[in-house]
Amino acid sequence: KSAIEVLARQDPNTFGDCFLDVAEAFSFAGFYEISLAFHLQLVETEKYNQAGVWLRVGECHAALGDLEKAVEAYEKVVLLAPTHLEARLALSSLY
Repeated sequence: KSAIEVLARQDPNTFGDCFLDVAEAFSFAGFYEISLAFHLQLVETEKYNQAGVWLRVGECHAALGDLEKAVEAYEKVVLLAPTHLEARLALSSLY
Protein backbone atom coordinates (compact mmCIF):
# COMPACT_ATOMS: atom_id res chain seq x y z
CA LYS A 1 0.00 0.00 0.00
CA SER A 2 1.20 3.47 -0.75
CA ALA A 3 1.81 6.05 1.95
CA ILE A 4 -1.01 8.14 0.49
CA GLU A 5 -3.48 5.25 0.82
CA VAL A 6 -2.43 4.75 4.43
CA LEU A 7 -2.75 8.47 5.18
CA ALA A 8 -6.18 8.67 3.53
CA ARG A 9 -7.49 6.14 6.07
CA GLN A 10 -6.23 8.11 9.06
CA ASP A 11 -8.29 10.46 11.18
CA PRO A 12 -8.19 13.98 9.70
CA ASN A 13 -8.71 15.37 13.21
CA THR A 14 -5.33 13.93 14.15
CA PHE A 15 -3.46 14.25 10.85
CA GLY A 16 -5.14 17.38 9.49
CA ASP A 17 -1.95 19.36 8.88
CA CYS A 18 -0.50 16.44 6.96
CA PHE A 19 -3.75 16.11 4.99
CA LEU A 20 -3.50 19.80 4.08
CA ASP A 21 0.09 19.48 2.91
CA VAL A 22 -0.67 16.41 0.81
CA ALA A 23 -3.82 17.96 -0.64
CA GLU A 24 -1.95 21.12 -1.62
CA ALA A 25 0.85 19.11 -3.24
CA PHE A 26 -1.59 17.05 -5.30
CA SER A 27 -3.48 20.16 -6.34
CA PHE A 28 -0.25 21.89 -7.35
CA ALA A 29 0.67 18.83 -9.44
CA GLY A 30 -2.74 18.83 -11.14
CA PHE A 31 -4.12 15.74 -9.37
CA TYR A 32 -7.36 17.46 -8.38
CA GLU A 33 -9.38 14.31 -7.64
CA ILE A 34 -6.89 13.16 -5.00
CA SER A 35 -6.57 16.68 -3.61
CA LEU A 36 -10.34 16.99 -3.42
CA ALA A 37 -10.65 13.70 -1.54
CA PHE A 38 -8.32 14.96 1.19
CA HIS A 39 -9.96 18.39 1.34
CA LEU A 40 -13.42 16.87 1.64
CA GLN A 41 -12.31 14.81 4.62
CA LEU A 42 -10.90 17.94 6.22
CA VAL A 43 -14.07 20.04 5.94
CA GLU A 44 -15.92 17.31 7.82
CA THR A 45 -13.90 18.19 10.92
CA GLU A 46 -14.56 21.08 13.27
CA LYS A 47 -10.99 22.34 13.12
CA TYR A 48 -10.65 22.39 9.34
CA ASN A 49 -14.18 23.41 8.36
CA GLN A 50 -12.74 26.80 7.39
CA ALA A 51 -13.03 29.20 4.51
CA GLY A 52 -9.52 28.49 3.23
CA VAL A 53 -10.13 24.76 2.98
CA TRP A 54 -13.52 25.28 1.33
CA LEU A 55 -11.81 27.59 -1.16
CA ARG A 56 -9.53 24.71 -2.17
CA VAL A 57 -12.57 22.43 -2.46
CA GLY A 58 -14.10 24.93 -4.88
CA GLU A 59 -10.88 25.18 -6.87
CA CYS A 60 -10.67 21.41 -7.21
CA HIS A 61 -14.29 21.12 -8.32
CA ALA A 62 -13.77 23.93 -10.84
CA ALA A 63 -10.60 22.29 -12.19
CA LEU A 64 -12.50 19.01 -12.57
CA GLY A 65 -15.30 20.79 -14.46
CA ASP A 66 -17.95 20.34 -11.76
CA LEU A 67 -19.01 23.96 -11.71
CA GLU A 68 -22.18 23.41 -9.67
CA LYS A 69 -20.20 21.91 -6.80
CA ALA A 70 -17.55 24.63 -7.22
CA VAL A 71 -20.24 27.28 -6.76
CA GLU A 72 -21.53 25.50 -3.65
CA ALA A 73 -18.03 25.40 -2.16
CA TYR A 74 -17.33 29.07 -2.95
CA GLU A 75 -20.70 30.01 -1.43
CA LYS A 76 -19.64 28.15 1.73
CA VAL A 77 -16.44 30.25 1.77
CA VAL A 78 -18.49 33.44 1.58
CA LEU A 79 -20.79 32.17 4.33
CA LEU A 80 -17.80 31.53 6.60
CA ALA A 81 -15.86 34.64 5.54
CA PRO A 82 -18.21 37.22 3.97
CA THR A 83 -15.42 39.52 2.79
CA HIS A 84 -13.31 36.78 1.18
CA LEU A 85 -12.40 38.45 -2.12
CA GLU A 86 -10.94 35.42 -3.90
CA ALA A 87 -14.13 33.40 -3.35
CA ARG A 88 -16.32 36.28 -4.47
CA LEU A 89 -14.26 36.68 -7.64
CA ALA A 90 -14.45 32.96 -8.33
CA LEU A 91 -18.23 33.05 -7.84
CA SER A 92 -18.62 36.02 -10.16
CA SER A 93 -16.77 34.14 -12.90
CA LEU A 94 -19.03 31.09 -12.49
CA TYR A 95 -22.44 32.82 -12.35
